[in-house]
Amino acid sequence: MQSEIDETDSLKIYITRLKVENAELRKKFAEIEARNAELKARITKLKDKQLQNEIVKNLLSVSRNGFLADFSWSTPAKITKAPSGNS
Repeated sequence: MQSEIDETDSLKIYITRLKVENAELRKKFAEIEARNAELKARITKLKDKQLQNEIVKNLLSVSRNGFLADFSWSTPAKITKAPSGNS
């Protein structure tokens, strides 16, 4: 009978230790999940920034190649009528 009580007490102690360990692991898991969320947000921001940089790079490339140089943002040139042969 005493050995059954000792075994029961021993199991209760073991269960208590497992509960403590489980609580510690849950806390670590929550910390890791929070860090994971932070990193995912950071990755999203970096991808957005990279996309913006690519767009700027492409716009600068287009500008350097003269595609935008063809457009005049100043006063439009006067259009003159070609002389007709009916003078």
